[in-house]
Amino acid sequence: MNYSPISRRHMVAALGLSLLAGCTDAVSLKSDSETGIPLGSLFVHNPSEESQSVQLQLKRANEIVYEGTVEAAEGYEIIDPSWSTEPAEYTLLYATDESIGSASIPADFEGKVDSADCYHALFNFHGPLEPQVELWDSDEFDEGAC
Repeated sequence: MNYSPISRRHMVAALGLSLLAGCTDAVSLKSDSETGIPLGSLFVHNPSEESQSVQLQLKRANEIVYEGTVEAAEGYEIIDPSWSTEPAEYTLLYATDESIGSASIPADFEGKVDSADCYHALFNFHGPLEPQVELWDSDEFDEGAC
């Protein structure tokens, strides 16, 4: 048998499809502005001295608004929004050499979302056990755009 390697891009696409499986018949009675949040910059944090890479895909109301690979040196890389920062629901998919995951924004962050004017999503290479996505009020950052 021949096995061909699967690229991270294909795995991210498959992950995105699997996340949506079974949801196509669901009807939301709320508009995106009622359930969503204003999302500004994406931050990528690499606390290691060794450069690391992550593929990111940001969906706004199920439409891809950002897709790219970030080569992160030690510290923070910032991706300023080219998408509308009006309130909406987002999904951030990520793939590193060791991990694939996603975060639904704001659904995965109940209790952290209040009435802030804008939020930033932070991808952190080193969470407690594996990479993780965090959501921060834009007032907590000196940099980034809303």
